[in-house]
Amino acid sequence: MLPVAILIKDAKLRATPSMYGDIVGKLPRATKVELIETKGEWTRVRPSEPPAKGAPAEGWAKSSLLEDVPEVPEKPKKTPKKKK
Repeated sequence: MLPVAILIKDAKLRATPSMYGDIVGKLPRATKVELIETKGEWTRVRPSEPPAKGAPAEGWAKSSLLEDVPEVPEKPKKTPKKKK
């Protein structure tokens, strides 16, 4: 499972980790993304939800636009009580 973050601002996703990389799409603020890899001040991301038609499947965003999402532990499953 990949780490997850939220975009704190609208982000332009680029084909390469550079301000000069081609823009492959945009994601709005508050989009939850999976963090694939990091190079310098850039992080390769993928939306957690399947992208809408025409939306980018993944790309590079400035790391400063991302805020970590704390992992929430899964709730333990309740076991049925035994009858006496």
